Amino acid sequence: MQDAASWMPQRKWISNNPIFETTNSSLSCNTPGTPARAYIPIRAGENITAVYAYWVHTVGPMIAWMAYCDNADNDCTTFSSETADWFKIGEKGLLDGSIETGEWFQKAFSMWDGSPSLWSERVPVGLKAGRYLVRHEIISLHSANSMYMLLSQSKLCARR
Repeated sequence: MQDAASWMPQRKWISNNPIFETTNSSLSCNTPGTPARAYIPIRAGENITAVYAYWVHTVGPMIAWMAYCDNADNDCTTFSSETADWFKIGEKGLLDGSIETGEWFQKAFSMWDGSPSLWSERVPVGLKAGRYLVRHEIISLHSANSMYMLLSQSKLCARR
């Protein structure tokens, strides 16, 4: 199981293996997606960044999503990511060339020296304040649609 400190906003998962089927119940949050205790503060119009310790895949799109934790107490720790109303906040894909021979952002963002790979997307302006789930999703095409999810809990502090 992933080891995470109590202050980390990332939901824990048992395995870093990909999810292969779009009907898999773990698709929204990885396996099993144990809620974190912490929230990362974010502001509309600013970047939110996912940090990957070492990413080795190079082909396929990357998509970032958000969902408001729309339950009675706006608590993401008790909110099911499976029933969330997800909306896309950004995507990265083919930078140049063709699908077969071109360069994908997945390769460009990988730090081959072992330092962390960073992927940032801008938080949309106009969202209501409150707690949100943020999902960074990488689809690697090297092995029949291998999907990797990274889910974190955030608190939108103020509108901009």
